[in-house]
Amino acid sequence: MGLGLNADPDDRSRTVGHERRPHGANLRLKFIADRVVAGALAIAVAPLVVLIAAAMIVEAAASPSARGPLLIGDPRITEGRPFRMWKFRTFRPVGSAATSTSGTTSTSGTDIDAGRPTRVGRLLRKLYLDELPQLANVLAGDMSLVGPRPVPEDMYLRTLDRGYQAKRVLRAGLCGPVQALKGRWREIGTYLDADEVLVEEYERRSAFGVLALDAVIMWRTFRKVVDTDGLDSPYG
Repeated sequence: MGLGLNADPDDRSRTVGHERRPHGANLRLKFIADRVVAGALAIAVAPLVVLIAAAMIVEAAASPSARGPLLIGDPRITEGRPFRMWKFRTFRPVGSAATSTSGTTSTSGTDIDAGRPTRVGRLLRKLYLDELPQLANVLAGDMSLVGPRPVPEDMYLRTLDRGYQAKRVLRAGLCGPVQALKGRWREIGTYLDADEVLVEEYERRSAFGVLALDAVIMWRTFRKVVDTDGLDSPYG
């Protein structure tokens, strides 16, 4: 299967419908590493963040319909609790010129038109640079560098109803097995099964084994982004 995710797709009883929680000692080292790496990455990309903010401000000055907050905070769930996942705003606010009233989404009190990306936003989304502010979520302890991607509360509740526990027991991740496997997660089953297998892998590995698996997943995800191959994520 790759990435060390070797679950038998016919044996879902190991991962679904049963309480599984990785050992706390294994995850403590992971969370320390998360903050160290996220801090280093935040420093490294700081000039890029400034450049992105400047480009958004310049576009807003040239095009009133692109005006709005630089960041949006999407309500999501991590470890079974709510938090706000930060992103660069890539869509035009509702009510601005040249926007429609369909496909609106409310985030942090700002209604955005999901059908009308800004010019800068279109580029950010193509290169996944709109996700950079989530390094702040990692530093705050709301997210991990690797884990199930965070979902809205309604989707989270549906996964629980279906017996999936990963989004309740694991901290939400900036990247995860679904993105790194690029479609091959279908060999396991659904994308939710891939998240459940991640729980199992964390449970059976040592603390350093967890770090090694995280490093592989992060590298594979980075390769997908660099190759502009797409991350094949069925959720945001």
